[in-house]
Amino acid sequence: MRCFLNGERRDLNLIALSLVVWSLGEGLFMIFQPIYLQELGANPIQIGFIISLSMVVIGFMQIPVGLISDRVSRKALMILSWAIGCLAALLMALGRTLPVFVLGMLLYNITGSVLTPMNSYISESKGSWSDNQAFTFISASYMVGYLFGPILGGFLAERVGLRPLYFLAAAIFMVSTVMILKIRDLPVHTSEGKPAARALFKDRNFVLACSLIFAVAFTTFLPNPLTSNFLHNQRGVSLQTLGLFGMVMSAGGIIFNLFLGKLLAWPIYLVGQTAVIASSVLLLKGRSELIFGLAYFMWGGFRVINAITSSVVRPLLHKAQVGLGFGIAETSKSLAFILAPVLAGFLYDQKPELVYQVAIGMGIIMLLFLGVIARKASFLHYRAERLDAADAIPLGSVKT
Repeated sequence: MRCFLNGERRDLNLIALSLVVWSLGEGLFMIFQPIYLQELGANPIQIGFIISLSMVVIGFMQIPVGLISDRVSRKALMILSWAIGCLAALLMALGRTLPVFVLGMLLYNITGSVLTPMNSYISESKGSWSDNQAFTFISASYMVGYLFGPILGGFLAERVGLRPLYFLAAAIFMVSTVMILKIRDLPVHTSEGKPAARALFKDRNFVLACSLIFAVAFTTFLPNPLTSNFLHNQRGVSLQTLGLFGMVMSAGGIIFNLFLGKLLAWPIYLVGQTAVIASSVLLLKGRSELIFGLAYFMWGGFRVINAITSSVVRPLLHKAQVGLGFGIAETSKSLAFILAPVLAGFLYDQKPELVYQVAIGMGIIMLLFLGVIARKASFLHYRAERLDAADAIPLGSVKT
C-alpha cells in the first residue's frame, strides 16, 4: 500500500481509492433510483423527465467549471464537488416528498461537473501512462465500489426500504471526501499564447469529435434509464436481484475498461457500441435472470465508452485549454444524457419493449457509421503520450 501511494502515480491512485469508496455509497441507491421515484409518485414520463433534468444540471455546469479549472486549483474544485455530494445525499435521505427528493437529486448531479477538473488533473498526474490508460483505470476503479454497493443496497432495500440507503451513502461519501483531501495540488498552466475559446468551435476536427461523442453517448445510454423499472415491473425481478445485477454490471465495466484501455479510441467505440446492442437484445428477448445478468455485464461497453471522452479530444487541445476543451466534450455527452431519458420515458409509456427495439435499431445504424467514419478521423488514432511534450497542439492540425 505504501508503494501504491508513493510512486509516480501517487495522486492518481489516491483518486482511484477515493472513487472506490464513493461508488460503494452511490451504488447503494443509484440502480434503484427510478424505482424510488416511482414510489414517491412519479410515472414513467415524469421519471424520464426528472432524469433528463438532472442531466441538464451536469451538462450546463461542465463548460463554466472547465473554464474555471484552467484558472484555479483543480484540487479545490474536486474537494468542493465531494462536499456538495455529501450534502446532496443527506437532502435525498431527508426528503419524504417527490419535490424535495428531486431537489436533492439535482444538487447531487452538480457533483458531475467534477469530471472536467478531475479529468484535467488525471491527465497531468498519469505518469508514463497514456490518457486512455489513466481514464480507463479510474473508470475501472469507480466500478469496483459498484461491485458491492448495489448488492448491499438490494439486500437492505428488501428489509428496510430504499430511503435508509441514502443515509448510509452520505456517511460513506464523507469517508471518500477525507481521502480526496490528501491529493497534492498541481500548478495551473499559464494562458499565455493560448488560442481563443472560439477557436475550438471553428476547428472542424474538434466539432467532429464532440458530435461523435454526442451520437455514441445517445445511442448507448438510451436503453439505460428505465431498465430497472422494466425488469421490476414487467419481468418481476426483485430489488435484491437488481442489486446483484448492479454488481455484475460493475464487473463488466471493470473488465471492459482494463482490457480495452490500451487500445485507440475508434476500436473502443466499435467494441463498446456492439456490447450495448447485445445488452439491449438480451433485455428484450430474455426471460431468465441469467440472461438479464448477462445483459448487465454487456452494459460494461457503455462504461468504457463513457470513460474515454476526454482522451478523444485531448490531442486537439492546448495545455492551458484542457479544462475548457474537456468541459465542451463532457457537455456534448451530457446533452445526449439529457435527451435520451426523455425519449426512453416516452417509448416506455407507449410500450416498454419499444425502448429496446428503438435502441437496437439506432445502435446498428451508429455501428455502421462508426465503421466508416471513425477510421477516417485521425484524432481517434492518436495516443496521448505522443503529445505530452508539446506545450500547444495547433487547432486544425489533425487532418481527416
